[in-house]
Amino acid sequence: MSLCQKRSTSLRTDCGWSLDEESKDELTQNLIALYSYMVRRLLQANLRNDVSAVEEVEALMRNIADAWKESYSPLL
Repeated sequence: MSLCQKRSTSLRTDCGWSLDEESKDELTQNLIALYSYMVRRLLQANLRNDVSAVEEVEALMRNIADAWKESYSPLL
């Protein structure tokens, strides 16, 4: 299994597992759409050997991680 395939599987299982796909909440629906987009981009990267697609997903994941850290910083 390629690195892109592992990352796309990880996105589906690690990030998407806690989201309620039936939810009407806008944030939840946006995250589901974003994770789906990232999975598609990683699969495309694997098929086309496209490093820029991997870099795009990495940047998106960094933004998500930074947002989570920022949201928890007032609690620390």
